[in-house]
Amino acid sequence: MPYRVCMAETTSAETGTGAAIRAFHIGTIGICAARALREGACGKVGAVFERSFYVVIGGQWVCLVPSGGGRGPLNVVCHEDTLVGAIRGLRVGDDAAVARHLLRVGSSLSFSFGAMAEWKPALPGAWSKESVVRGLALLRQAVAARDLPQEGLAGLLADPAPRNAVAKAAQEPLRNLYAMLQTAIAKGGDKPDADALVPLLGLGPGLTPSGDDAIGGALIALHLLKEDAARDSLWMRLSPHARTATGSISLAHLEAAAEGFGHEAIHRVANLVMTGSAANLTEELNAVHAIGHTSGWDALIGIVTALDAWLEAQGVR
Repeated sequence: MPYRVCMAETTSAETGTGAAIRAFHIGTIGICAARALREGACGKVGAVFERSFYVVIGGQWVCLVPSGGGRGPLNVVCHEDTLVGAIRGLRVGDDAAVARHLLRVGSSLSFSFGAMAEWKPALPGAWSKESVVRGLALLRQAVAARDLPQEGLAGLLADPAPRNAVAKAAQEPLRNLYAMLQTAIAKGGDKPDADALVPLLGLGPGLTPSGDDAIGGALIALHLLKEDAARDSLWMRLSPHARTATGSISLAHLEAAAEGFGHEAIHRVANLVMTGSAANLTEELNAVHAIGHTSGWDALIGIVTALDAWLEAQGVR
């Protein structure tokens, strides 16, 4: 969708409705969200939740979160915790516009981003086949020592026997994902048949269903493994199905994952696993647990699936 040029009113006194403008400061912005905040761009509020909200600007979904809300490719993190109370008056369809380093949302909110820092996930340090084997073993030990969510795909990390309907439905497509990735990596980006993975798209409840999160995790892992040919081939075949099989917000997160970008906690765990490090693994898994309802764990399933497939393609498994 092309950008529509519009101007945002930047007065800090009163809006035309008589409501005072609440001003916030953006501290960090994700790499995908940063592309949307271009001078003259405008859009609409796409979704409003208790602690965050999304705007859609130039076709890009952007999530505004309060301080401590976590960094990710779509996230715009404000310095102020008071954002939570301020968004209660927002409605889906309210206008959003960018002008003079301000994002104006609705009739009463403004976000200054002149001094913001762009966030991009850190890549893992030195890694090898041996470190990935070691890291996966450490991850499985850490997972076995904790209680996992009963919903979503988390249980598959510790027990291959699915314990809920979503995990049962995902089991065969995840096997197909493993096999396809192993073949694609071994043959240097061989074009996979994605039809057997389509059942994962939109599988499960929530804004980002479990199946989508697992696919996203796999795409991120392929990027970290420098298997971009396999990543691009997989997404090229899945993306047409994703546009009709899942929701707009989940699609936006999948598109970010197709570039190799996900929530910061997911990247920290993936980096530990790839480098074979146990440092702070328990704490980092706690952060993964805090992502959505089960989204962090579901993405981790995708990461583990891709890493296992990569090892087999290297002749390790």
